[in-house]
Amino acid sequence: MERTNEYSKAISWANDLGIPGKVAGVWIPKIGFEFATKNSDGSVSLTRDGFGLGLGQNPIIEPGWSRFAISKSVPKEITRDYLLVNRWNPYFIETKIISSTSTTEKINEAGIKEFLDENAPNSSTYPGNDEVQFWAGIKRAGELLAVGCLAKWESGNLIISSIATKESERGKGFGQQITEGIVAIAAELGIPEVFLAVNAKNEIAARVYERIGFISLGQFNTFEKSSI
Repeated sequence: MERTNEYSKAISWANDLGIPGKVAGVWIPKIGFEFATKNSDGSVSLTRDGFGLGLGQNPIIEPGWSRFAISKSVPKEITRDYLLVNRWNPYFIETKIISSTSTTEKINEAGIKEFLDENAPNSSTYPGNDEVQFWAGIKRAGELLAVGCLAKWESGNLIISSIATKESERGKGFGQQITEGIVAIAAELGIPEVFLAVNAKNEIAARVYERIGFISLGQFNTFEKSSI
């Protein structure tokens, strides 16, 4: 087993695992990073402020982790003593592969909070959040039909967040249109790639993202260190 306190080396270890390793550079920023360990099979564990991220088939679950995300493919016997709290799937896309769309436009924050409260109350990002780079929306006769934003995380990576469609307009393709529009705006701003994460139960959204061209970074489960 190897151990390092150097963030760049830890990210290099993660990148050695291929595309799934990109998760480390997004969800484990340098700010708060403590250390990483690597097993003989190449599995990597990264620790940040008591939160852990395990990559590969046999990552070490560190004793200091109170909450951690780990690859879904990790054998269940490794996590059987912990409480499963979430299943999520991360994706990324190179913005150059998405052409500009005319239905989506950058918008100000007016009315977005009310829209999210009514149509997507569990949204992770709201107006007033300093991480937001821009909000985008689709409107008809001045009425918001769909919204979403691009937010810059502590890692410096850009995440599409709070995609929401007006309840009465769902099933009409607005979710795909707003996502494509945000990617297109990001491309126009010179941003090479963007990321997002979707709840594993939201298979419809996952299919939309994959249809757009987002590439899977794997499947992850999040656990808390509470005995079951």
